[in-house]
Amino acid sequence: KKKKKKKKKGMNATLARTRSASASASVAKHRRRRVETRARRSAIENDDADVRVVLEEDASVTRRKAIMVTTSALAAMVMTPRANRSSYESNEYAFAAESTIDNKMTMYTDDILKFSLSYPTDSWELLVGETGGSGDRSGSRQVIAFAPKNANPKDVNISLVATPVGADFQKMGSFGSAFEFGFNLVNPMNRPRVRKGREDQVQYCELIDAVSKGSNYFVEYDLTRPSTGIDSKQLVVAGIGYDGRVSHLYSTTAQMPRNEEEKWRPEIEKILDSLVLPPTLYN
Repeated sequence: KKKKKKKKKGMNATLARTRSASASASVAKHRRRRVETRARRSAIENDDADVRVVLEEDASVTRRKAIMVTTSALAAMVMTPRANRSSYESNEYAFAAESTIDNKMTMYTDDILKFSLSYPTDSWELLVGETGGSGDRSGSRQVIAFAPKNANPKDVNISLVATPVGADFQKMGSFGSAFEFGFNLVNPMNRPRVRKGREDQVQYCELIDAVSKGSNYFVEYDLTRPSTGIDSKQLVVAGIGYDGRVSHLYSTTAQMPRNEEEKWRPEIEKILDSLVLPPTLYN
């Protein structure tokens, strides 16, 4: 009987230690998730395009979420041109080239990121902006943009950002379906309620459409920010390509005022259709 009692007591102690360790791990896990959620929300509220969330438990899901948060912040950004055509023609932008097609369209070719896009020669122009940070040649820092010559580039523009991704991102399916990609892109930007004192950050974002177009995803959504008067239509073409050094998620975003959609959309869709991305690493 003494041996049985001693054995039972030992088993109970072992079980108690196991439960205690499990409870501690669970508490730590929930605490870590709360901290990460606060950091992500804070980054999005402050339009921080450089947010990176690191989770040790599932690296592949972490990278996917981090890239989507970054892309959302970039998509919500209002384009601010940093350089005009004269700056582009200087040596600072020697990594790109333009060529005229039948005197109506100009093809922009980026020799570093290996993509090309054509725009109307007479009515549009090339601009370059930055998302912040060091301003180096990494794709997540620099924004290649195109805007009509007779419109405010903050209201109407097409911008392309290339965000480096891991080798395990071979196609857009790595981000889920087109709908999942669109939902994860738009949802973080929908902020109908904010903390007291930050009412100027209230923003509404509604997903309109998300479909596959070849190897790319096409996403359409409406973005409204009452405090700044922004009420825009956003069209996104996203695809993965390999530039010879690293794979990128190429996010091409077109924006226009919703009340001028009929005026700008046909021309913008023609430009988006001309986008050619490099092939993926393993085709």
